[in-house]
Amino acid sequence: MTTDKMNIPKTIKIGFQEREDTYTKKLGYVVYVDEKGVTRKAASWNSWRDSKIEPQDFDNVPTSGFVLNKKVGGYSGGWNPRMAWIRVFDPRGFEFEITVQNLLYILEECSSIKGKGLEGEFVYAWDKADLVLLPVSSQEYQSCCEFTKLKTMKLKRKDMVPGCIYMSKNLEQHLYLGQEEFFENNDNMGKKHIFCNLSSNKKDNYNTYYRQYNYYRALPGFTSLAYKVSDEISPLFAYEYDEFKKSEHGNMCKELKFNKMKLTTDELKYHYYRRFIGYTKVDDKFVALFTERNNSYCGWRDMSKEKETYNVFSVKIESTTPFQLALHDKTLLEKDITIEDFHKKYELFEAVLVNDYGKIYKTPTSWYY
Repeated sequence: MTTDKMNIPKTIKIGFQEREDTYTKKLGYVVYVDEKGVTRKAASWNSWRDSKIEPQDFDNVPTSGFVLNKKVGGYSGGWNPRMAWIRVFDPRGFEFEITVQNLLYILEECSSIKGKGLEGEFVYAWDKADLVLLPVSSQEYQSCCEFTKLKTMKLKRKDMVPGCIYMSKNLEQHLYLGQEEFFENNDNMGKKHIFCNLSSNKKDNYNTYYRQYNYYRALPGFTSLAYKVSDEISPLFAYEYDEFKKSEHGNMCKELKFNKMKLTTDELKYHYYRRFIGYTKVDDKFVALFTERNNSYCGWRDMSKEKETYNVFSVKIESTTPFQLALHDKTLLEKDITIEDFHKKYELFEAVLVNDYGKIYKTPTSWYY
């Protein structure tokens, strides 16, 4: 919940229901109006509120005088128990609900004085779709103000200079490589604006960087960008432009090869409906090969993240554990086969693409269905 990427809108809207267990006999459902003038979550807001009670709009400015009322929900009866929430009184005359996690965060940042309520000023913020009562005294407030401000900023074509670094509306830095031909899966996607994701990662005695999940981003325009970080050309530009032109995205691959590989237990570590593991030859043709779910047979389930739920502390992965294979068209190739038996009967290949620079790129090995 404590994130610097929460949105702090200018205007909030409150719909109401009559509730006897509140100070003012009114419980509010708070939503907001975004930078385009659209009311977020309008459908659920309208279905929840009492249409006989006039909704209210307020400027989302720092406000003091919030008071904790009581905990609601959290009971265990029935098949669908309601999670626990905390009722809070807004001094503008209504109550609303926040999560227990939000309350704990508030109490880390400020005090709750008996008979006087929460100390300090607050604004309403949204962590994606979730409402958060945010203390103005917190560091997150300053960061979120910057994040919200970026949402309204715009760039024009004249602002785009190859070699300059730009800040996105998601607080990420991108090096602009220019408008270039972009290839995806060896198909020409046409001319796109190419960016390289950068992030400050100071190590040793010089400034370095690391490549993020989407190393190259090909965008049709600049709507996801907020502003130019500097007018100076980045010292990384020449290197990154050259690397892009040599890559599978900047240079069309001319040859497809299939290299032999071995299937290991690591390839079957996670439990998915279907998982691509490589290619095999069937009738002299290379076909995509997948694990196929069959009750518990679909490789192995990674229990490391589930030990609190299932009280499982370790799972020994045995290479003799059976799994079953299917082709790309879902035709079942083999049922309950082991890795040892698989390698006795089939050859497994990985596909690689080679371009004019001799660069070799493996095709994806983690497709899930």
